[in-house]
Amino acid sequence: MAAQLYDAKTDPAFGKPYIDADEWREGMVHFRYVHGGFEGTDARFSFFFPRKEDYKNRFFHFMAPAQGSEDASLRERGEDSKIAFAITHGAYFVETNMGAAPFAGPLPDPSIIFRASAASAEYSREVAARLYGPHRPYGYIYGGSGGAFKTMSCVENASAWDGSVPFVSGTPMSIPNCFTVRAHARRVLRNKLPQIADALEPGGGDAFENLNEEERDALNEATQLGFPLYDWFLHKSLDDGALPILAPLVNALDPSYFTDFWTLPGYLGSDPSGSAVRDRIRLKSSVSAVYVDGKERQSGNSASTGVDQAWQRGRTDGKIEIELENCPLNDAYVCGTDAYIYGTTLEMLSGEAKGFKAPLESVKNGRLAFSPGFGIEGMLEQISLIKPGDLVSLDNSDYIAIQTYHRHQLPDESYIGWDQFRDEAGAAIYPQRKILTGPLVALGGAGSIQSGDFSGKMILLGALMDESAFPWQAECISQI
Repeated sequence: MAAQLYDAKTDPAFGKPYIDADEWREGMVHFRYVHGGFEGTDARFSFFFPRKEDYKNRFFHFMAPAQGSEDASLRERGEDSKIAFAITHGAYFVETNMGAAPFAGPLPDPSIIFRASAASAEYSREVAARLYGPHRPYGYIYGGSGGAFKTMSCVENASAWDGSVPFVSGTPMSIPNCFTVRAHARRVLRNKLPQIADALEPGGGDAFENLNEEERDALNEATQLGFPLYDWFLHKSLDDGALPILAPLVNALDPSYFTDFWTLPGYLGSDPSGSAVRDRIRLKSSVSAVYVDGKERQSGNSASTGVDQAWQRGRTDGKIEIELENCPLNDAYVCGTDAYIYGTTLEMLSGEAKGFKAPLESVKNGRLAFSPGFGIEGMLEQISLIKPGDLVSLDNSDYIAIQTYHRHQLPDESYIGWDQFRDEAGAAIYPQRKILTGPLVALGGAGSIQSGDFSGKMILLGALMDESAFPWQAECISQI
């Protein structure tokens, strides 16, 4: 058992809980909704209690992958409803914002995640005792993916729970490396994925057949790092996961990497005959037209700024397209023809929208399309400022660079997926960065780095076909 566990009951920071909502609600199940927080903090909680005759002296505490909402589970319906599952199994349900307001950004003290969660769990017992009579409810905490990281952090650092179920969890080295190796393979193999998927069908043959050396190496690299080979049957719907979101974080933590990648020996970008140089896009052009849902936008500002449309700021449900003068790219998609568009950033270099950046989704009939609904603040307003003649740049350099970042992040020998990047003497084959970003991300996103020293009982669940939480990682976690 972990030593010196955090005891929320003795923490004065959470000494003044309050309740601002207490009511019975009807939904898929009948439950008593209790909402509140702790004075002087951003910590908020929601408790969902069953009727007394259905209660079996326990609670289920859910940890979401990202902090910031204590009511996220209210939106779930059917078999996805965690609230209904708890109520129908004799438990009350606990959800918190983990001490952080929505969209709060990086936490000054990540330990607030397990401290606020523990404080809410302990206070829920006081509320349960008032509702059902004196007793101590057994508490079970669980969460998947990023929520698994947080679940482990909670039971390794605090004493509020009796058991835990982290599922499809990564390791302290998962981010961004599980996504980078997948993205690298998708880029190199983008025109071979259909034949690979076909080979994986019963009686299909060898997935490595008819691949050139670089393609075989990319497929083997992803497989050895843990990406399940048979998951390539998902290639039509498979994307790069969270990598587009994580790329700016890596840039902030290790900015010189993105220059070193293209200039220093040992990095893929320094090989003039490699796929990185071949797929790199760096071009400038000028705008000839702007289209919204296939219709050319006329000159002038067409953005709506009325009160009725104010809620749509930063949101676009339609297709936004830009047509460029003399654009050499044509009919290229994420896994399309030769041009590699995925991760390419368009930046306005002149005009009223100067400085505006957005990722591209595809190029078709000479039009560059943005991904719908990618949440750039004021997107419609920004696009409304773009006019013919404005200068733009297209660049995918950083996104290609990050795709082999895992080669330069060699952890200790317990992470078996990285053995392929060592020579016979155990030394690194590729140049190594000065920092390991994975543990830094794990710390910031969970409150602590997994140690394997936890309190209570734990069931760790993994999936043999998980494309993001690789199967070997569950075994690695159990040996930390």
